[in-house]
Amino acid sequence: MKAILFIGFFSFIQTLIILPSVAQDNLLFSSEPRVINGHAFTVFEIKYSPDGEILYSCGGNNQIIVFNAETGDQIMKTEMSDKPIHDLSVSSDGKLFAYSGYNLGKIHITEASSLRDFVVISDFEYVEDICFAPGEHVLAICGFRSDVKKQVIETYSAETGIKIRQFFIQGTDKAYPTTIDFSPDGKNVVAFKQNVKGPKDESKLVTTSNFEEYV
Repeated sequence: MKAILFIGFFSFIQTLIILPSVAQDNLLFSSEPRVINGHAFTVFEIKYSPDGEILYSCGGNNQIIVFNAETGDQIMKTEMSDKPIHDLSVSSDGKLFAYSGYNLGKIHITEASSLRDFVVISDFEYVEDICFAPGEHVLAICGFRSDVKKQVIETYSAETGIKIRQFFIQGTDKAYPTTIDFSPDGKNVVAFKQNVKGPKDESKLVTTSNFEEYV
């Protein structure tokens, strides 16, 4: 059975709601969704593990909470950080987990089974989005680097934290990427760009790049 996740707000407790569904072209929503409580404030993002057994979530209470997707039981959680966590990504083999936040300034790469840090990337002042490449321990990061004072998209080895390649840097048009994702085969990456200076009807652009040329 397939399922859809969304976030609800009830009695000031943020909840994760699991809705059983059928094929995507004919979605049906259960009248009795399963609700998972745990976060005290806004839940910013949720991710399934590749096997569908675990839910990773991050919230405005500045921590990661991991749930059993079937029972809703909490498996583990991180200590609260001093800033919100907005972005999550899980490697396609389920072994690595990465998280960050816009103002967190760091990308933490952990063992998915323990959430124990083994790589911390500190090259960014602000982080917009992170995403693992399918089938690889390569992490794409979209954010602002203070050394060049521009928004960039760069790839890093998730095992060593070493930068592999930069394949986008903000140009003179001031457009900057805010979200990134990979195609299922890992050959292309798509970035959503916002042009803060341009005409309103041109302020949002979608660009694609051949990722294989940059790794």
